[in-house]
Parts: sequence; structure tokens; C-alpha cells
Amino acid sequence: MLPESPQKRFLLGLFIFALVIGIGARVAHLDRKLFWQDEAVAALHVSGHSWAEYFPLFDGRVHSLAQVRSFVELDRSTTLGTVFKVLSVDDPHLGPLFYILDRWTLEAIGGGAPGTFRLPSVIVGILSIGFAFALGVQLFRSRTGGAVLAGLVALSPFHILYARQTREYALFGTLVFAANLCLLRALDGRKPRDWAIYAVTVALGMYTDPLFALVVGAHAAIALAGARRNLRGLLTFFAAAAAGLLAYVPWALNAFRGTQSVAAGIGWGFVAFPVKLSAEKWAFNTGAVFFDAEFADMRLVFIAVLALAIAALSIVVVARASESRVRTFAFTMTIVPVVPFILFDAIHGAHYATIPRYLTAGWIGLELCVAGAIVSAIKFGGRAAFGAYAAFAFLVAAGALSAIIDNGAENWWDNDDQVAYQAVARRINTTPQPLIVSYDFHELPLLISNYVRPGSSFLLYLRPHVPDLPPGTRQAYLLVPVPAELATFQARDGRRYRITNVSPLVANAITEFHDRLAKDKQYGSYGTIRVERPDNALWSLVPR
Repeated sequence: MLPESPQKRFLLGLFIFALVIGIGARVAHLDRKLFWQDEAVAALHVSGHSWAEYFPLFDGRVHSLAQVRSFVELDRSTTLGTVFKVLSVDDPHLGPLFYILDRWTLEAIGGGAPGTFRLPSVIVGILSIGFAFALGVQLFRSRTGGAVLAGLVALSPFHILYARQTREYALFGTLVFAANLCLLRALDGRKPRDWAIYAVTVALGMYTDPLFALVVGAHAAIALAGARRNLRGLLTFFAAAAAGLLAYVPWALNAFRGTQSVAAGIGWGFVAFPVKLSAEKWAFNTGAVFFDAEFADMRLVFIAVLALAIAALSIVVVARASESRVRTFAFTMTIVPVVPFILFDAIHGAHYATIPRYLTAGWIGLELCVAGAIVSAIKFGGRAAFGAYAAFAFLVAAGALSAIIDNGAENWWDNDDQVAYQAVARRINTTPQPLIVSYDFHELPLLISNYVRPGSSFLLYLRPHVPDLPPGTRQAYLLVPVPAELATFQARDGRRYRITNVSPLVANAITEFHDRLAKDKQYGSYGTIRVERPDNALWSLVPR
């Protein structure tokens, strides 16, 4: 694969090491990580159920664990058409492609364990490494470039994280790599077949997530940059891109008809973070492309700082030393998919640019910059080449360390602010036949049902109508009660039941971040209404 010089053998060894650790990190302990609320919603829809079918459970009555679990397990009476229909009503802003793949997986394997729902993301996450290698070979015109880029992607904490979730994020990233590769091959080869494949890739990307339009926008800028050398290629690009985008029109019309549903689905981001905290989030998110220990141990922060320094230096090297096509492609892919979010946040007072999954294409552009700088430095030889090998070795080691640390954790920064519900469930499971009381945080019973013991039951209700506990209740648990509901239970049932905080949680970096938001005057009241706090996650009601 690579020339047999000592340096290239070293590079090959790093590449193989990255592949082994990266694939292993994607596959290991799929059921261990928190099956968080967005995944629970995905499971609801993939199983063939809608919100309209599930909401009636919140009727102030007791329901069995089996009744709740039935909404996140395959319903054989439903079909793929049911999944399309459910998504078109409940989540029209999401592309249906991932849910199709997930449904096929569920039908093939059966059951409803978290690992089953996550399997498609694992598979496409592994495929992304292969596409990254092919893209590196095509862009840098060398297998060395392919090995470097694929090695970075294999061990990127960002890519590993989303390759283990029941959401479309890993598929989106894989299609970004695939579309980049198809575009380069079409521009280089100028064959109608290559452009047809590119058009199909665009359509698949759009049906995964409409944010893929930003990737197409970056590709348009790349094609325009090369218009003088390849005018025919520019015209063919626009024809192929238009074909791919037009294929998405039917689902786009459906999303347009569901404007209110779309607004409700993404409205949570219309709150501005303070500038300082936004900058911290950006630094954290950028570093997490290469190293991520969730900063639980602050002694490891220096690794993230060095990774950020390598990324920054790589941008300088690409700007000054890489060939123009590499520079144009890497910078365009880094900037174009990101700037619209920054501008939108600035205009509307939002914080979408601090959500790392929305900037997936930009992070891939950054990886192209780093790989491009390493390849350019290797070509220079001498000290530059030595520095390039050292930088790649450091990033491989940082990614591997991240994978090891993450492998031992149940929760991580992308969902840790939701509460460590596995720990909550373990506390509930110390009680035989517990009654779990939960209000209309609708995703929560679906989520917790993965972890509580058989024999558990749920008392589900709609606020503000707090129900009475059934006569003879031995022990109940209030699951993440908001202050008003907790006060109602204390005032009404305090004489019959001893109401005790039994949350097993402790503060972490994400909790501290939210606490700082709550104290910041610029942030307004949003931070003060956060109820999923470690000291308010689980309350026990035991008869006096």
C-alpha cells in the first residue's frame, strides 16, 4: 500500500493501529452508552409508532413496563410505509433515509435493544473510514494522504461518538465523505457516469439531512473556483447538483407543510449563549475532533490544547505550502458549511453554531486541512517531514486515548446534561416492583424503560394535573420532577409518604456549564428553568 521506507512503514503501522482501535471503539459495548432522549424518539418512529399513539399513555393511570416498552420495540403490524408516514407528521425536518436503514435492521434482527437500533450507525461509521481513505488518495494524489486522513477519521472522538447513536449523524458524515470523493472524481475524470453518481449521492445526503445543502453549496464554490480550467465541469456540476436537489423536493414540500412542527423541533436553539461560553464551547468542540476526555480530568487538557495547536498550524501550512486544489477544497469545506450557522446565530440570537453535530461538514474540512498539512510536510522532507510524522503520531495517540477513556463511560458530553439515567435506574431497581411517576417529558419513560427491572410500572400524567398515588403503593419514585410538581407531592402526600431525594448523580463538567449559564445575566431566564439537575433527578416516596 505504501512505499517500504522506514518512515512509510511507521506511517502504515500508525494507520493500521488507528483502524483497529477506531473500529473497535465503534463496535464495543453498544448497549452500554446512554440511550438518550433523541435516540428514544428515533426508536419510537422506527418501531412504527407515532406521538399520537403514544401520548394517550399520559392519562394519570398506571401502565406496565411492557406497555411502555412496546413503543420502542418492532411492531410487526407496521411497515416501512408506516415509518414514512410517522416521520412526515412528527419530524418532517428530518430526512427519512437513516430511519429506513434502521427499520430494515430492526426487521432483520428483531427486538429493541439499544445496540440493535445503533447498528446502522456503526456500519456507516466504519464505511466512513474507507471513504476517507479514498478521498485522501483522490485529493492528495497519494496513498499516504489516504492513510493519514483515514487514520484521523478512524480515531476522531467526534466520529466515534456519533457512530454509536440511533440518529442520522454518522450517515450524514459518511455521505459528506462520499460526496466529496464523487465530486473530485467527476471533476478529474469528467465522465457522465461520475456525475450521475454524484447526483445520487447528493440526493441521498439530502434525504439524510437537509443540512446537506450546505455541503452542495461548498461544492458549488469549489466548482466555481476551477471554472477557468474546467468550464464544462462547472456546468455539469450544476446540472448534477440540481438533479440531486430536485429529487429531494417531495420531502421538502412535506417539511414545508409541517412548518409548525419543524419550528417546534428546533426552537430550543433560539437562545444566545454568552460570548465567553460560546468561545469555550467552540474550543471544546474543535478539540473534540481530535481528542476528547470530556475534561473530567483537567490534567489532560494540555492534550486538547496541543491538538488545537496542530490544527491551527495545519491551516497555516495548507495556506502557504499546499497545492491550490488542496487549499481550495480544504478551506472551502471548512468554511462554507459553518459560516451560515455563525451568521444565523448572530442575527437571531441563537446558539446553533455551538452544537457540534450541525457542523459535521466543517469538522471534516478541518480534518482535510490537517491531513493536507501533514502530506505537504512529508513531501518537503527533512525536519518538516519529521514534524509531520510526529504530529500524526500524536493525533493517533490522542484519539486512541480518547477511545479508551470513552469506552469506560456510560454517558458523555453530547447527552450527559440529560442526567445519567442508567444510574437513576439502578437506584430504582433496588426496589421490587417500583412505581415510576413521570410527567409529560414524553421521551423520558421510553428512555428509562431500557434500564428498569421487569415488574416496574409507570404512572404517567400531563401537567399541571398531578395524579394521586394508587392505594396501597409501597414505594414510588418521582422521575426528574419539576419544582411545581415536587411541591404538589410534598404538600399533598407528605403526611402519608416520606419524600426523599435519592439522586445518585454527582456534578460534572456539563452540569457546571449549565450552572454558569443560569448565573449569567446575558443568558436570561432560560438557564434558570433547567430542571434536570443532579439534586433533582430522583425522589423516593416511601409510606410512613
